[in-house]
Order: sequence, then structure tokens, then C-alpha cells
Amino acid sequence: MSPDQKRFSQRVSLVAAVLLLVLLASPVHLVAQTPMPSRVTILVNDLGNDYFQVLSRSVRRTALEWFGNHVRVTVVSSGYDVERQRQQLNSLMAVEPSLVVLSAADPNALSAEVQALQALGHIVIAVDVQASGALITITTDNWDAGYRACQHLARALNAKGKVALLDGPPVSSISERLEGCQAALYYFTNVEVVDRENSGASYVGGIEAMSRLMSRNPDLDGVFSINDPAALGASAAATLQGRTDLLIASVDGSPAFAAALRESEGPLLTSAAQFPQLMGARAIVFGLQMLRTGNYTPQEHRIPVQLITRDNTDEFCEWQNCAGIDQNTSVP
Repeated sequence: MSPDQKRFSQRVSLVAAVLLLVLLASPVHLVAQTPMPSRVTILVNDLGNDYFQVLSRSVRRTALEWFGNHVRVTVVSSGYDVERQRQQLNSLMAVEPSLVVLSAADPNALSAEVQALQALGHIVIAVDVQASGALITITTDNWDAGYRACQHLARALNAKGKVALLDGPPVSSISERLEGCQAALYYFTNVEVVDRENSGASYVGGIEAMSRLMSRNPDLDGVFSINDPAALGASAAATLQGRTDLLIASVDGSPAFAAALRESEGPLLTSAAQFPQLMGARAIVFGLQMLRTGNYTPQEHRIPVQLITRDNTDEFCEWQNCAGIDQNTSVP
């Protein structure tokens, strides 16, 4: 492991430890002095995506560690459907105040529901993407993720070539990644963004979008994907058409992406890794801290990324192996 990787891994573990210690050394002692939420509700966009499974399990595990059997933890998925998520939030209006961990299907459309819940005493914690009105927001540094992935892509293309973008649902994380990518490519004057397709942020969507891109752009050199499921689908489509010379950069740093990098010399180049297990743990810790202090000033936290490449996959701290989170990525 390189010195930089060691320092990053140590920093992740240290931050997680400090976040817990700052709330007092003993969970039992803390809980005895703090208003106890009767439930934690986790609302995510796609439980078919391993990223949201790891994030949800981390929230659940941390909540049970701090609250024990006193708390009921529920996980629901919206499928990126704003109206479905609105109904899920509205269903919480009738329950006693709780922690609501929300990955919003739209950054602005649910503001009224978020504010109504908080007026009733709930604490809404936006994770992964922004949610207007949430008291706490915890996201990856998505702009930097897009910037670093596309900078690496442009350099691998020797600063020239035609690049396409694989877009996704209209949430803040995706728009920030695309903005960061385009900002990086701006400095490579001989790299041209020639096309764009919506992948739906899914594996199947990545296959379909990539097939359309290659049909319209037979001389395509590289692709930036907004997440790993779409990137893996795009890689499969390119490989089926014999385009293993294409280079694909992405964001997530998922175990599946790392495994694909290790096992083949195909189109996959790099992914800017997120740390959903740390994000999930922070959601509970910061929510608990807000309950303890009574300071309801809105706060925002960004988690840095790290590039995963073919050169560091064997040493990389994957999602479920960082900061003491176990390796079971399914949501009970």
C-alpha cells in the first residue's frame, strides 16, 4: 500500500473513531442523557444498487449500536420516483419524532415534506444527495469525484480524443459529477465531448446507452459514467462490440468495479471511490449529536474520494472493509 493510501485509510478509521468518541466514550452513558428516537427510517433511491445497500446497512448497524433494541430501523426504496418518496415521507407524519435518513429522488421537490417533518420534531439527514430543507447533509465530494475521474481519463487518452457522457437521474450528486468532469476536460483542448446519453444509473441502462453512443459515434475514444453500475453495463456493451480500446471512467469505487479491473484488461479505467459505510455511520452520529446538543443549525459535510485504478485494486479499502464495517452488504 502506498503512503498516500495508508494515510487515507488511517484517516477514514480515525475520523469514524473521533466522531463516536466526541459524543462521549460510552454509548450507554450517552443514551441515558439523550432523547431517544423510537425509530430510524432510511429512504434510498435504489436498493438494487450495492452502494445503497452498504449505506443502509451502515446506518442500521450504527443505530443499533447506539440505541440497541429500543429503536426500530426501516429501509424503503423509491426507485427514483419522487411521488413514491413523497408518500413515504408523508407516512412518517403520524409517528413520533425520529431520525429520517433521506437520499432524495429530487433535491428540491420534497422541501415541503422535509420541513413539515422537522416542524414535528423529526431530524432529516440528507445522505448521498442534497435535499432542500434538511438539517444535516452528508455527501461525497461529487464535484471533485467527477473532476478527478475525467482528468485521469483525459491523461490516459494522451490529452486528445472524443469523449461521451453517461448521464443519470436529475439529483445533485449526478449533476455535480458531470460539472466536475466537464471542468476537468476544459483544460484538455484536444479532448472533445461529442455526445451524451441517460443511463438511468443502472447496469441495463448502461448497456443500452452505450450501444446507442457507439452506434452514433463509431470513433469514440472514452466515456465518463456517473456511477459504476452504468459503467459496468457500458463496458459490457463495448466488449460485445469488440471496442476494448475504449476507456471508461466512473464514480463509486464499488467492489464489482474493483473486481472487474483485477480480472480483465477491458475498457474500465478508473472510478472515484465513495465511502458509503462512513456516510451511513456519520448520519447517525451527527443526528445523535444534534439531539444531544440541541443545536439545530443546518450543517453540511462532504466526504473526499480516492481514485481506484488497475494499479491499486489489491490494496484498496473497499466499501465494506473500511472503518470497521463488516463484509455483509445486503440489507436485512
